Amino acid sequence: MRPMGEPLPPVDSEVQQLRADLEDLESFTLKVRAELSDDVGDLDGQVAELTKLVARLTDRVDWLERQLRSSGSVAEFDLDDVGSEATSLAEAAELARVRSGQLLSDGERGELHAAIVDYEKVSAECDQRTADALQASAILSVTSYDDKEHQAAAEEFREAFALRTDAVHRREKRQEPAERARRALAEDKLLRAEYEPVIADGARAAEALLDLLRERITTAVGKGAMLPLWFTTSLGPTAPAADTDAWIRTATQVLAYRVTYRVGDALMPLGATPGSSAPAHRREWHTELASALAALQ
Repeated sequence: MRPMGEPLPPVDSEVQQLRADLEDLESFTLKVRAELSDDVGDLDGQVAELTKLVARLTDRVDWLERQLRSSGSVAEFDLDDVGSEATSLAEAAELARVRSGQLLSDGERGELHAAIVDYEKVSAECDQRTADALQASAILSVTSYDDKEHQAAAEEFREAFALRTDAVHRREKRQEPAERARRALAEDKLLRAEYEPVIADGARAAEALLDLLRERITTAVGKGAMLPLWFTTSLGPTAPAADTDAWIRTATQVLAYRVTYRVGDALMPLGATPGSSAPAHRREWHTELASALAALQ
């Protein structure tokens, strides 16, 4: 594999020229569409011809690249051969994602806290209804049956006792969920204290990895290297004139995904779609990158 610092062989001059012509024509097509959008009736034919020409040139570039690859006259630059430093960074970043996935999310913690608060509210209501019943019973114990105060206290006691009975039933239903919530939050607190350093290190590793891979890609593109098929079929041989930042961000993330999960597919940039047994964060990352690649087409 070619070290990063070693000069890259120039691609065939015809391919280089065709790529330059292709970029010029793409830019010109966009300019024509923008400047003449109010008069498309007369100029649709010209734009259509330019579009066809761009397509023919694209096919020509693809054909020439296939010929060069098969002839072996130009060595393909192996983007996946990133070296031990990038591999270590990718492993640290992935470990952080795994550990983060083992912690409760903010939403999950919020639901658990809500279960505890709900139980505590019902418990407080139960205590209040018990106090009301006891207060009424105290009046009943010192007044006679035909006393108006006794009769009022009897009504208050019956009402308080009924409300207390309802509150006790609701408290019993909420007790076990509240206890489970307390245990889950306590366990999460311990894990969070253990994993936070790993997660912080992983976040820094992820940033360092992206910086390293971005430089690797821009260096290869800048030197006119022949990039692998998985790259050119999904991202093209070089950055487009428009949306260059989005292109390089997506290319860098795709390479980071390949390095992290050791994707070796020669044609598909992301390899096979992760199955249901794969970690959720990998499946989400794959979906995001697939959408980003589609948006560049």
